[in-house]
Amino acid sequence: MLTKLFVARPRLAVVLIAALTIGGLLAIFSMREQELPNVAVPIVDVIVFYPGASPQEMRDSVVRPIEDALAGAPYLEHTQSSIQQGFASIIAMFNLRSLRTEDLVEVQRRMQTAQSLLPPDLPSPQIETFDPGQSAVVTLAAASRDLSAGQLST
Repeated sequence: MLTKLFVARPRLAVVLIAALTIGGLLAIFSMREQELPNVAVPIVDVIVFYPGASPQEMRDSVVRPIEDALAGAPYLEHTQSSIQQGFASIIAMFNLRSLRTEDLVEVQRRMQTAQSLLPPDLPSPQIETFDPGQSAVVTLAAASRDLSAGQLST
């Protein structure tokens, strides 16, 4: 059907192609380009310091109760935990349809509920939203057999 139309009216085909080309060029040149665009990523990070706690103790007495408290939060897609000696980071990743401020409030509310399940001497966890503009783009490490760590950092 379109073939017959364009064969019968070749000028229409040329005008249509020209209009699409001009529209495409206008769109390309009017687009804003940013190196780090302002994107509200729906991620909330719970950071816990518990000096002296082993990774197993962190997992059993800190991370599992927090993960259980976060489970079932609206729009929560999954959690990811990282545990070290005396430190844990629980990252809650929410659906893109959620609002970052509401996600933060929900995590804070659930953490208050879970506080009774955590060790009594545990310092208050830090709860913050993830901002890609604040994260490091490149991390460098240096090592030397001849220089100390202090000499390398200067």
